[in-house]
Amino acid sequence: MSIFSHLLSGRETRTPSPSEVAAHIQQLLPHVHSGTLRYWGVWFGRPHDNQHSIVRAEADGDCLTLHFNEEETLRVWHPSGCEIDTQQFIIRAASRVLWQWYWYGRPHTPGNLMSEELVRDGATVSFQSTLPGQHTQTPSIHEPAVQIH
Repeated sequence: MSIFSHLLSGRETRTPSPSEVAAHIQQLLPHVHSGTLRYWGVWFGRPHDNQHSIVRAEADGDCLTLHFNEEETLRVWHPSGCEIDTQQFIIRAASRVLWQWYWYGRPHTPGNLMSEELVRDGATVSFQSTLPGQHTQTPSIHEPAVQIH
């Protein structure tokens, strides 16, 4: 069942608030769809190489915060177009997405906390990462803001 049908009895009359999205995800746990993370078409790691499972969802104002099984955190500002259930996880639009994780295989210390941040500005999406190395993927405004495959 999508979040729209769950919250609005099948009528897409308004965009659910981040707190309503968080409550919907909490109700689905532990059965909410899990898999590899993409934001605006940019894969986190190699396609289908990671398995991310949401363990908690909460909201603070316009920001939806998702906590994952490896102490990763995904923050999504102004999420809309949500299709979230046991079979899919899609947030079609957002103003900003911030993914934070501890460098895998290293201690969970502040110096090992990495991030990838994407910010939508009109028809473009900027991408910044604290992970060393080259980043060759380019975000696309035509892809969902967040998708778990």
